[in-house]
Amino acid sequence: QFKDQSKNLSAYHPKAPPIEYFINIMNQYDTSVKFFICSDRTGVLLYLHQLYPDRILMNPLIIQNDLPNSLYGFKDFLMLSKCDEIIATGVGSFSTEAYKIRNIPIKRVWNVNIIT
Repeated sequence: QFKDQSKNLSAYHPKAPPIEYFINIMNQYDTSVKFFICSDRTGVLLYLHQLYPDRILMNPLIIQNDLPNSLYGFKDFLMLSKCDEIIATGVGSFSTEAYKIRNIPIKRVWNVNIIT
C-alpha cells in the first residue's frame, strides 16, 4: 500500500505498512542484492519489479480468487526460507516460520516506519 491510497494498484491489508517503508530499506542494500518478494498483492509485485528491474525474484503471478492456493503459498514459504535476510510486515506468519527454519535475520516493518 502507498501512503497516498489513490496510488494503490491492488487491495492491501489494512494493517500493512506503506510500501515506501520497504523501499527505503531496500534502497540501503547494494545494487547487486536481489530481493525475493512474497506477496499476494499483484500491484506490489508489479511496482517493485518496475522499480528494481533485474533485482526482483518472485513466483509467477497468478490471479487470486476465493480459493486458497496451497502450492503457491508453499513455494513462497520455501523461497523465504532460502533467503539470507527477511524484511517483513508484522502481518502474516510466513516470515516468522521461515525465520525459524534457518534462524534467518528478520527486520519487521510496522505501520509507523519503525524497524525491529
